[in-house]
Amino acid sequence: MPALGREWCAVSPIRIGRIPRHFPEPNFYFLVEDVGGEFANRIDVYIPNEDYDFRRSVIIWRQWIVVGFGCRTILVSLCDQLLQEITVSDKTVCGIDYFSTFVPESSFLIVCFGTGLVRIEPDGTASWKNDKLGVDGVIVGQIDGEVILGEGEWDPPGGWHPFKVSLKTGRAIC
Repeated sequence: MPALGREWCAVSPIRIGRIPRHFPEPNFYFLVEDVGGEFANRIDVYIPNEDYDFRRSVIIWRQWIVVGFGCRTILVSLCDQLLQEITVSDKTVCGIDYFSTFVPESSFLIVCFGTGLVRIEPDGTASWKNDKLGVDGVIVGQIDGEVILGEGEWDPPGGWHPFKVSLKTGRAIC
């Protein structure tokens, strides 16, 4: 991990993930600064040992900094630094599932993970989760009106099967 510049070392970090007792170095960090220089945030990310860290991503969506890593998505409010954590898997051992990517839209955010999708609302809450769309990867091809069209990998490697789910409920559409 590259060293922080002196000016960023002075910025008090927002720490997310499972923070070890003695605050060792984070697994990764990122820096957020607005164009006018009005604010600057440093976010230090600590990935729990049991998480499978397949992919990491950071986006700014609406009033949130959204961080995907391990088996979770964490939203940090740009307004008041309020944190919302959404675990992508309801399984007891999070390490068997993983964050994959974001599909941001103006009025919702879809989070893709190893076995399914989560829809996040503008207030940072998850309105639904469907973890029955694949076993080792889920991708969204397009959102067509009230339907999400995508593919889930059921027989790795390469055993992808199409799916249709309701944008409103996350339930499969036959």
